[in-house]
Amino acid sequence: MSELLVKQDDFNLYRPLPGTLPFSRMEPVILRVQRGWLRDILGKGLYYDVHTNPTVGSNPVLLAGGSYSLSSTTIDFYGIKPAICLYAYATYINQADTRLTNSGNKRKKGDQSENATDEMINNEFQKAIGEAGAMMQEAIVYLENNRSSFPLWKGGRLPRTGVRVGVGTQVDYYSEDGGINRRIGDNGNILNRH
Repeated sequence: MSELLVKQDDFNLYRPLPGTLPFSRMEPVILRVQRGWLRDILGKGLYYDVHTNPTVGSNPVLLAGGSYSLSSTTIDFYGIKPAICLYAYATYINQADTRLTNSGNKRKKGDQSENATDEMINNEFQKAIGEAGAMMQEAIVYLENNRSSFPLWKGGRLPRTGVRVGVGTQVDYYSEDGGINRRIGDNGNILNRH
């Protein structure tokens, strides 16, 4: 069984990839997102259960979404797949040495294209992170309102992150008290701990 919770068809629904980018280049990014960001939110037990038993119990709804009732109201829920796709996309475009096409992110200006600026890439990154966060927050609300269906859910929240793109790109991961507890550099190495 594959640990990947999303497939190329999921990306086509939530964040289509350009034809020049083979899905195989996204797979390691997806796994890093799942094993880091997603597992931190879901907890190790629920994460393991979801990726080893994706078709059992309430896991299909958690993954792909659906609807549930709360106080006589039906609530639509989009599942964690869109959040994974959007967060993986953001992670991919934030890599300093990678752009979304063979010759880089492009901005169409008539018949000519030009390389995207760091600001444009950062804007696209922030948009994808924001959308992923909103989708994941829905998942957290769903899990909280359906605790009886998810006994491995221990409660969780979205981590706050601060990211700068360009030279000296770094991702700050915040601790429970709001202080930065580690800073990740361009190459993925931990730069320091506070």
